[in-house]
Amino acid sequence: MVINKSYRDRRKGPDRLQRSLMWLTLSCWFLFLLALIFFHYARPEMQYGLYKYRDINVRENWDKTYLPWYLGLLWFCLFVTVTDLVIRIKRNRRRSDHRNYNLLLLLLMLSGALGSYYVGLF
Repeated sequence: MVINKSYRDRRKGPDRLQRSLMWLTLSCWFLFLLALIFFHYARPEMQYGLYKYRDINVRENWDKTYLPWYLGLLWFCLFVTVTDLVIRIKRNRRRSDHRNYNLLLLLLMLSGALGSYYVGLF
């Protein structure tokens, strides 16, 4: 049996949904970086030796003003990333379609950040 591999590619480029998913992915990466900035300001401060020597007080608890923003951004990005990944998996069926490794990397980093917060690693 001979398979005819001379098919005509009818796609003319990315459609509106593909472009909107691309911009959504870029915005999720930006929001993840913003969440990392909130993490920096929300986490407990380290007490270095110089701080102990000079009796400088440091904050040993999470800052309650930045923590909801940090967690909210992480949960929002996780929801958007999973939704984007499901849409792309359902939609991309050809071998020549992109694999979206950046979404998988973002998903792993978001789930790792949320998991380590709720487990209490930091």
